[in-house]
Amino acid sequence: MTGKLLMVLSLVLAACSAGNRTSGDLAAAIADAEPGAILELTASRFDGPIVIDKPLTLTGRTGTVIAASDDVPVITILGTTDVTLRDLRVEGGSAGILVQRAEGIVIEGVDIEQSLWH
Repeated sequence: MTGKLLMVLSLVLAACSAGNRTSGDLAAAIADAEPGAILELTASRFDGPIVIDKPLTLTGRTGTVIAASDDVPVITILGTTDVTLRDLRVEGGSAGILVQRAEGIVIEGVDIEQSLWH
């Protein structure tokens, strides 16, 4: 698992190093991640929405933003356990973070702005 975790982490850091990114970059990294992986995002803007459906830690830093249009949640955590969101800014969306059928969710240092419901 360590090799795959490092590969996914490297992919996220390399893909996210230059300016705005699409949801496909982040969504693909999440899809490719092993359950329990830690994905560290650079200080970039990511277009949502994204869905997290496995145990995962998503960590940003100052300047990491995930944004979506007003008709969808920015981040959906769906049918899983043990998800951590840390040090992110979430913008827009019908909901900043929507949690459905999930347990053990930790949200730390996350700012939600301009969301219709949060």
